[in-house]
Amino acid sequence: MTPDPDAHSPLEAVLDEEVSREAVRREIHARDARRYSGVAWAAMSPDPWPERPVERLRADAASRLNERAAWRASAEGRLVEAVDQAQQAAVSAHLSADAVRACVSRGLSGELDHCAAAAAALERHARRLLVTARAVRRRLTLAAPRPTTGSSDPGSSAR
Repeated sequence: MTPDPDAHSPLEAVLDEEVSREAVRREIHARDARRYSGVAWAAMSPDPWPERPVERLRADAASRLNERAAWRASAEGRLVEAVDQAQQAAVSAHLSADAVRACVSRGLSGELDHCAAAAAALERHARRLLVTARAVRRRLTLAAPRPTTGSSDPGSSAR
């Protein structure tokens, strides 16, 4: 399998986002500068736009990519990933259930094989939903802050 020449690496994708953010900031700055372009008091207009060199944009994009990777590896990130997988399974199960309903509404006589396949898909997606829901519960338990059982401060006391 050959790689897609149009596909971006994760860093290039984040760099594209960084360039887009920079363009938005530049436009906001230009809008503010236009607001002060008429009669203005001295030193009221914004300073010239500080262009960031491509190397700085790339470094910021790499930093952002590392921050995202660290978050995804965190307990909260893994929890959100599990929730996303559960939602995908729920959508698939819903679509399969709709396919079964459509088979029934057309009449089962000529649609039995199609209905059986849709029902099997529904069952498969429902099992996947159950597995991912259990993963959400486990990851929620791991991500939840632990209550403190007492204070290590000798001067404090329960009142």
